[in-house]
Amino acid sequence: MKPLELSLPIAHAPNTLLHLHLTIQPSATAPILLFLSTSSGSSTPLGSFVYALPSRSSKNEPLSTPLYVSESSLEFTTRLAKILVRQTGRPAYVGSSVGFDGIDGVDGTVEEGAQVLKDVVEVILDNISEAE
Repeated sequence: MKPLELSLPIAHAPNTLLHLHLTIQPSATAPILLFLSTSSGSSTPLGSFVYALPSRSSKNEPLSTPLYVSESSLEFTTRLAKILVRQTGRPAYVGSSVGFDGIDGVDGTVEEGAQVLKDVVEVILDNISEAE
């Protein structure tokens, strides 16, 4: 399957776009592969890469492990990977350089991060349901 490439505006940061590169295999057990980055005119480091999978003992608490760590994006990347696993039941590889430090107009508050996370999850789940 050809990867989907999407861009979303970030609320509170009108000059910044969030870019998603999403690969969804048709099999319901195949992992989701997602890469996120932002564009705002400044360069960003590579970011974190996290693998998450459903837990056999607790459906509500997926297991995750960071494969590559960048402190500025690790929390967001891990949270997104676990949400995708909970919502889809599929394993997920998530790479993200998204950190809210240094984005013009974004203070890095919990509310702003939660809104970006919500928007990303909504777009991804819509595309997964279309692919299946």
